[in-house]
Amino acid sequence: MAARETRHVYTVRPGTPRHDVEAALRGALTALRRDLEYIAISMGPGDRWPDEVEGELSRLEFDERWRSYLDDRQAGIADDLDPGNPKEFELGLLLAPFAEHLMSISFESAGEIASYSAAAEVRFALTSTQHTETVRFMKSEGADPGCLVPAHGGTQLAICDSASRVASPHAALWAASGTPLPNQGGRTY
Repeated sequence: MAARETRHVYTVRPGTPRHDVEAALRGALTALRRDLEYIAISMGPGDRWPDEVEGELSRLEFDERWRSYLDDRQAGIADDLDPGNPKEFELGLLLAPFAEHLMSISFESAGEIASYSAAAEVRFALTSTQHTETVRFMKSEGADPGCLVPAHGGTQLAICDSASRVASPHAALWAASGTPLPNQGGRTY
């Protein structure tokens, strides 16, 4: 059995332009996609995204559950996205930078990505190959990959931020029990 490649934790440099932060988050999600079991996303009823994202969302054909979330968000959104489902992954890429909380669960561990307060704080646990893929994605989006810097803490990515808010409703229960939980979408982990 081959040794698992070490992951290093990255963040974006303070003061990074919004476009570059979004590209880093989307790039990391793309680079990690094949390792992710699910992406937990939480958005409040007041969380908004730009008109161009709204236009992208309107062109996608979602099942009834997602369409009703997006059409009437008075209660907000708290659900898990399946990165293996192309539509759900695209939804995750579109909404990730605007979510109150975003966290991923991989087949190996919790939290390869954590994002809080509409990407005001982001952290990614990436292998060297995934870091290269993230940089390539950022360049393709016209973003400065120099803003992607090692985070303090090295190889651990906490599922809670500095204010001890939990990255997702599912992560709180998962972390407390250490056992897999069913998500709102009905899949069991």
